[in-house]
Amino acid sequence: MTYQFIEIPFSFEAHIKGQQREDRAHDYLYDKWGRSVVALNESGEPDPQTCAYGKVLLKKNKRGWVALRRDKCSRCGGQGGSQAWSHTGWKCYRCHGEGTERNLSQTALYTADAAEKLCARRAAREKAERAAAEKQERARAEREAAAREARIAELSSDERYVALCNLKGAFAGDIRSRLEAGKNWDDFSDKQRAVVDHMIATAQVEANVEVNSQHIGSPKERFAFEATVVASRQIGTEAFYPYSARFLNRLVTTDGNVIVWFSTTHLERFVGKQVTGKATVKKHDTYRDTAQTIVTRLKVDNDA
Repeated sequence: MTYQFIEIPFSFEAHIKGQQREDRAHDYLYDKWGRSVVALNESGEPDPQTCAYGKVLLKKNKRGWVALRRDKCSRCGGQGGSQAWSHTGWKCYRCHGEGTERNLSQTALYTADAAEKLCARRAAREKAERAAAEKQERARAEREAAAREARIAELSSDERYVALCNLKGAFAGDIRSRLEAGKNWDDFSDKQRAVVDHMIATAQVEANVEVNSQHIGSPKERFAFEATVVASRQIGTEAFYPYSARFLNRLVTTDGNVIVWFSTTHLERFVGKQVTGKATVKKHDTYRDTAQTIVTRLKVDNDA
């Protein structure tokens, strides 16, 4: 019997979509994935002209039928060359202009019953593998949860960690998560520890100051105040423009009114201290249901 390559125009995706089904016909041969590849003729032998792979050579060995074909070149995609390689001769170095791989790819073919058994065994194996992976993942999650609980219990005696747990924000949450994951305070930089200490000190000052805020004065009105500086944090950067850093300074007056001053002046040295001074009302605002007075031209009398 003589075998030859036969080129057949074919849409492989449409063929799979139409032929891959549970009630597989017994007049087809299938690959290991249960997809019909070639039809059987009246004599029970595969007909090359019905092969889903198009240009194919069918061969029979001791274990059954196999389909041998040349796939498109993985470098040029079957074009044989490219204009991008014109300076070296246009021709693809992998396939030497033929557009196909030099070695034949081999696909074993199975009867409907054999393909059904292969698919069933594969499904059972994949199900077992998924179950084992899920079990391993649950065990890993349980170990991590137990280690995390033990670490949190160990950190419960750390005053800095306890204070950190009461802080909000992405930075505080990231530091807390890394501590609970096994990091120590020595693993953080001096700047990171300084920021944490500043946030804790600011939170303690804000907790000790009673806020019952009302708007102060009217826009463009200058007023005197006596207040406690509860926060002074940077909101700008000097990375590209010197002296461009801006700070948010938050003060609470003795009457419980909130004053906010956006400026290039840093009042960090006054945080937690009571100061007196004057400021001009810029506008009235509300932040998180708290009335606050935005000011400008703030002057602190305590500033030497």
